[in-house]
Amino acid sequence: MGVCVCVCVCMRACVEWYILLFVALFLLIYAALLAHRAVAASRVLHHRMLAAVLRAPLSFFETTPAGRVLNRFSRDIETVDTLLPSLIDQWLGSAFDVLATVVVLIYSTPIFLAIAAPLAVLYYFAQVAALCGTS
Repeated sequence: MGVCVCVCVCMRACVEWYILLFVALFLLIYAALLAHRAVAASRVLHHRMLAAVLRAPLSFFETTPAGRVLNRFSRDIETVDTLLPSLIDQWLGSAFDVLATVVVLIYSTPIFLAIAAPLAVLYYFAQVAALCGTS
């Protein structure tokens, strides 16, 4: 009997390590993807801004000081580099919180699915109608 308890405790510890390893690996991949996409967004913004400035007429450069153009570039790139990743991180955290809540509700109260599914369809059509009406 003592051997069985030891095996169960060892298996539980092993499973906990696998879960910990999975979470650590997931967080590493998440951080790497978030950083990679943030740099890609910054690069796209910079190239588009540079192309727009280089295509500007000569009168733009005669009336606009170079410092103002440089300041605008640096401010926009800084905003994309610092604000965008944190906003995406917060949005994803909120989305996964809502998803986890819905999963727990469906698991604990299956009748919730009978009410939530038609409401989700109605909500989708209401959003489509609202978006079509505003444009």
